[in-house]
Amino acid sequence: MSALRQIVADVLEMSVDEVTDETSPTTAKSWDSMKHIELVLALETRFGIKFAPSEIMLINSLGAARDLLGQKGAAI
Repeated sequence: MSALRQIVADVLEMSVDEVTDETSPTTAKSWDSMKHIELVLALETRFGIKFAPSEIMLINSLGAARDLLGQKGAAI
């Protein structure tokens, strides 16, 4: 299990088994604006990176978060 999936599961209060690359605000009822900010902060803390405001808006699924973290050189 990846650290990224675990973070998403923890923040969204879901089972890790439920979290896929397609997990998004549309598919996860708990993913609201507050959880989005909590998720961004958790990712920044865990991976030691900072997102620009424009990048925060791009995090609209687990897959998008994975891609963005990869672009920033995070070891995911």
